[in-house]
Amino acid sequence: NNLIVNDKKIHVIDFEDFGITLLPFYDEFTLALSLADQAGEHANTSIAREIDECTKYKAEKLGIKREMMPGLLLCHLLIRLGEWSMGESRKEYRQKLMQLFDDLMSNPNVFFGR
Repeated sequence: NNLIVNDKKIHVIDFEDFGITLLPFYDEFTLALSLADQAGEHANTSIAREIDECTKYKAEKLGIKREMMPGLLLCHLLIRLGEWSMGESRKEYRQKLMQLFDDLMSNPNVFFGR
């Protein structure tokens, strides 16, 4: 619902999060979480795969080492687990984010193809 697709390109639009942060990869993490959430349980994907796929090209292009990515994902999750997710309408999503947070804390490289 936040994609504009034509024959050659896909554009992501999301005005809800516009201006929340200048954190690198914020939009890529948001897209990865959304794709994984929308894929359903029968899709051939996982949250780890979506995060890896949505971030690896930009990381390579910018010369950002993959070992830095867990820290950036942690920052993303902390922002999402703050005021943004406190409303009743995001309660279920907040629980998913908490599970991702726990997974990341127990194995920082789980989402980055290692």
